[in-house]
Amino acid sequence: MQTETLWAKKRTKFWLGVLVFIVGVHFLAPASLFRPVQTGLVTVLMPFQNFFSWVGFEIVDAQEFISSLRTLKTENERLHQQILTLKGNEAQLTVLRRENEELRQAQGLQPHPGTTLLTGEVVARGEGGLATTIRINRGTDQGVRVGMPVVTAGNILIGRIQQVAPFSAEVRLLSHHESLVAAMADEIPGQMIVRGDHGVGLLLDLARPTDTLTPGTVIMTSGLNDSLPAGLFIGTVGPQLGGGALPGLGISRNVGHGGEREVRGMAQLLVLLHAVEDDVWSVA
Repeated sequence: MQTETLWAKKRTKFWLGVLVFIVGVHFLAPASLFRPVQTGLVTVLMPFQNFFSWVGFEIVDAQEFISSLRTLKTENERLHQQILTLKGNEAQLTVLRRENEELRQAQGLQPHPGTTLLTGEVVARGEGGLATTIRINRGTDQGVRVGMPVVTAGNILIGRIQQVAPFSAEVRLLSHHESLVAAMADEIPGQMIVRGDHGVGLLLDLARPTDTLTPGTVIMTSGLNDSLPAGLFIGTVGPQLGGGALPGLGISRNVGHGGEREVRGMAQLLVLLHAVEDDVWSVA
């Protein structure tokens, strides 16, 4: 028993002496003493370090690749669903176009040719507070012709081209007293006429005295007899006017009532250009 105890004490003293020797050498020996050892360790361990470094980078790249595959899969599923939705919308539009063509043929109406939009800047306005004309910087050189409709954002009909020069054109606003536009509303099947009220606003004449429209009803172009495309927004029905020299329904415009107020703050307007060169636009 005593022999084991003495052996344990000697072993403890031995390792303690080794530890003291190592610490002393580390702090007291010159740096050059361990340089060969460090060089040898670096030489031996460098291949292992390079290998594990390469393995680490490969693992990171593999993780990023797997993550990108998941992202691509999610994006592909989203695009596939979007394609299906667009195909469904296309099918619905095809049905609606076919129904529209059938209805127009049943009513004896000719389909309107396609149109393109030409942006034009307002460069001048008519004189007076109730001016009913403006001038834009687009003319015959850009394909503008007399009778073409002029709209603003939202397909709101502003007026028509009245006179045209090579690089400019005069637009007659809807509020002009000679402006007449064939119109329609969803509430009644009958046709109607929208006419200018001497720069003050717009008036609506119904084709049949028995027709009635509630305030707020949307009025749009019908596309009959005046070469305007159907569906351009004109305004909404206002309150009934009582008596006077110009009976009719007042039309409230989202862009104001007639004259300069129709184009107040508008720097640009859009001209609907006919896609068929030999078609003739008429003036209302």
